[in-house]
Amino acid sequence: MGLEKVPEDIERKGEQKAKEEITKRMIDMGLEISLIARVTGFSPDLIEQMCKNLTHYRNGHANLK
Repeated sequence: MGLEKVPEDIERKGEQKAKEEITKRMIDMGLEISLIARVTGFSPDLIEQMCKNLTHYRNGHANLK
C-alpha cells in the first residue's frame, strides 16, 4: 500500500514545482500579486515572500534577469 502512494507524491511534488516556476515568471513579468494569487492559488503572503527571495537572490547575482 505504501508503494502505491509514491507515484502520487512524486506527481504532486512535480506539479508544485511547476506552479512555483510559473509564479516566478509571473513575478518577473511584473504582474500584480492579487492576479498571481488568483491564477496560482498561492496566498498573497507566499507570493510576496517569493518576490523577496527572488529579489535577494538576483541582487547577489548580477548576471541574472
